[in-house]
Amino acid sequence: MTAVAGPTPRITENDPDAVGLPVQVPPANPRTGRPEGWSTPRRLRAPALAAALLAVVFGCTAVTGVTGLRAGSREIAHRAGPRLTVTTELRAVLGDLDASTAAIVRGGSGPAWQAARDASIESYERQRVQAAAQLYRLVAATDGEPRAAELARGLLSDFGRYQELIGQAMALGDRPLGAQSRQRDASVLMSTSLFAPLERLAGMDRDRIGAAAGNGRTVAALTTWGAVAAGALLLGTLAALQVMLSRRLRRRVNPWLAVATLTVLLLVPLTVSLLASGAADLREAGSAAAGPTMAVSAEVAERVPLVWAAIPPAGAAAVVLLVWLGLRPRLAEYR
Repeated sequence: MTAVAGPTPRITENDPDAVGLPVQVPPANPRTGRPEGWSTPRRLRAPALAAALLAVVFGCTAVTGVTGLRAGSREIAHRAGPRLTVTTELRAVLGDLDASTAAIVRGGSGPAWQAARDASIESYERQRVQAAAQLYRLVAATDGEPRAAELARGLLSDFGRYQELIGQAMALGDRPLGAQSRQRDASVLMSTSLFAPLERLAGMDRDRIGAAAGNGRTVAALTTWGAVAAGALLLGTLAALQVMLSRRLRRRVNPWLAVATLTVLLLVPLTVSLLASGAADLREAGSAAAGPTMAVSAEVAERVPLVWAAIPPAGAAAVVLLVWLGLRPRLAEYR
């Protein structure tokens, strides 16, 4: 007898293994005419869409964390930090200025006394110009903040009154008692109307630096856990999709999905390291602001490079593309 060749088995929705055996056709939906239940393309599309959604969530979470860190860095490095530095330097200059005025009005006679007085006057003039320049920098730095700007303008006005009193003391050089009385009035004005507002301004800036550092670290901690959770779910989804393809289509490994899985395995620790590093930098900047020197380094606060910050969202987009490339040929077999 001669065997009659039958039709070549093909992969279909009802026969995904292409074995050519009779299959039980599921009942059709009377409204659409299509088989009811989940077909193989639907079973592949569902985890693929879930993987794409999780990749987008992962990328958005990483961007949110980096944005929060950079917002805190900008507040410390470009606003509150530089103003705190100006305030601290101005406080030191005014202290030296007041010490110079005490030497100017000190009584005495003779060439040595006159030489010391001339040197004190020269030092006073140099420090006065430096203090005035720092005051104008402080006024410019407080522009746009009504409370701080009001304090800075008050400092400028009171510094003018201080210079007026010192000018009167210098004019009374031949009368030490009168000169010393004016100098004491100027010192009292310095303590009450210049040093006190400067301390308030410094306190405001330290509070802003502490709040910026705290908010940035909170955002970094929350987004770190969110990125880890989204990454773990994404890895599980990709693994499930890989197992589904290998069982249904008798293929051991889908190379595109394998590359996507490896990309996620690299992205998760990189993102965690990036956020942790930025949070540590903000903590360091906040500690420097609260220290005795009150010096804030812009370099410490701006260590979140934009190139590294762009890697997590770019990697998430690459994962979406790799999933699409891995499933597109498989889904095309069912058309």
